[in-house]
Amino acid sequence: LYTYIKKKLRYPAKSKRLGVEGRVYIQVIVEKDGVLSKIVAYNSPSEECGKEAIRVVKSTSPWQHPGRVGGVAVRTRIIIVVTFELKNKR
Repeated sequence: LYTYIKKKLRYPAKSKRLGVEGRVYIQVIVEKDGVLSKIVAYNSPSEECGKEAIRVVKSTSPWQHPGRVGGVAVRTRIIIVVTFELKNKR
């Protein structure tokens, strides 16, 4: 998952220009069929970073292994951390 996110994530131009860095916490519900729902960003360093993190998480295909209890698929809430870090700091 994190390899996919790193590959697809685009640093928002405004946040990059302003030197904004930080972590976005994405709360997601993984439904019984592996589809993601109720995707919400928390503690984003900027509005643009939060929107970009949500965009990338939404673009993932349905998960093949949703949560299970006793062998039965169940809805599961997870937190995904997306980090925005500038490589070339001034």
